Amino acid sequence: MSQIKNKINELIKFIKEEIFQSQEIKTQELIINDQLKIFGFADFSNEAACLEMKFSDRMIDDKKIANKYKYQLYVLSNRRPTYLLIGGYTKFIVLKVKFHVMEEYH
Repeated sequence: MSQIKNKINELIKFIKEEIFQSQEIKTQELIINDQLKIFGFADFSNEAACLEMKFSDRMIDDKKIANKYKYQLYVLSNRRPTYLLIGGYTKFIVLKVKFHVMEEYH
């Protein structure tokens, strides 16, 4: 149990310092995209970044889960660096999400 607690503390420190640059972190920020006429709630965010969390009790395939949520992540990013925290009982993965917009919506 102590080992799990240490890993979680390391993860929290990484998220706080590396992703959010030790700035205040908001929870459940409402993001509105007027261009796509859609909105969503970011799990954690600030001016520096956006972090969405997805957890599963099954084995994690990070590429499949990132692809599954790509549209949600794009809206939530609001042009900020965006991260996806994927977690399960045995491991946590933090992915930096990069977007390649192929066409513009009008």
